Amino acid sequence: MLSFPFTNSTQSPNVADSYYNYILFIFIALIVIRRLFRGIRGRTYSRARVLRIPVIYTILSAILLTYIFSNLTYTIIAVLMVIPGLIIGMRFGSLSTVYEENGRVMYKRSVVILGMWVILFLLRIYTEFFIPSDLLVNFIIDALLLLSLGMLIGEAYHLIAKYGELVNSKSGEDNSTSAL
Repeated sequence: MLSFPFTNSTQSPNVADSYYNYILFIFIALIVIRRLFRGIRGRTYSRARVLRIPVIYTILSAILLTYIFSNLTYTIIAVLMVIPGLIIGMRFGSLSTVYEENGRVMYKRSVVILGMWVILFLLRIYTEFFIPSDLLVNFIIDALLLLSLGMLIGEAYHLIAKYGELVNSKSGEDNSTSAL
């Protein structure tokens, strides 16, 4: 576990640890800010871009599940957290949009999913660094990660479906103008 200079740790951190901690916090802040801006402002659509984060979360979840695999109950509950995540993702992923701008297909993420992702991400970071690691803490981290995974899969489903609708509507417009 990292020792942060502003926690109530009994050991006083050295200067190198303090710089490492600040760099880590800046890196985490940049990740969150970048994801927020790209999610709100919109990005160029590609199926690979939409599926990349859910695939990374799946791989990361599989790796991290090995830490709690010794407790079958925790492992099953953590894996089942994908289901409420999917329900949330299917419900609020419909708020995402796919549109055309300057001849490019763009997409914007659901603000609700994006907000929930930020909250879950920060909870995972807090749990990882500020709570002493044990089986329960690892379970909480995995459960939050799998909940996020379900949300992202549900949102990705909507984005891919909306892209298909946009392509079909464009091809319908092309066919109707060529018939005239």
